[in-house]
Amino acid sequence: MKASILPAYVWAPMLILLILFGSFPQQTESAQTEIAVFAQSGQERQLIVYSVGAPAFPFGPGKVRFVLIKDGNVTGELDCILFNDGKQPDADNFAVRWEADSVWVTVSAEEQEDATYILYFDGRSAAKP
Repeated sequence: MKASILPAYVWAPMLILLILFGSFPQQTESAQTEIAVFAQSGQERQLIVYSVGAPAFPFGPGKVRFVLIKDGNVTGELDCILFNDGKQPDADNFAVRWEADSVWVTVSAEEQEDATYILYFDGRSAAKP
């Protein structure tokens, strides 16, 4: 009995579609887009806020990443979930307060209570209840 092999015009398009759609979730879940940069005046300190991926369809939460930079070096990172009715986050969702050893970030969104996160310049981080 001879095994049948599918012709190339059948399997090649199927393989291409599989590759394209297989990479789509990775792109939408891990793509990082800069939302805002907050800088402490007179200092070499910055907090960069990124949106990671896309909010869950249709009205789900989104992921946000805070990256703390001091003197050009990343000193801390923290991820959090933002419940903003499926909308992309923007700079208005964040309020920043600089301290001597840390930065406090208050996150506001439509479907959540305000949440405050503390990123320390020594790499530690904490959520303030």
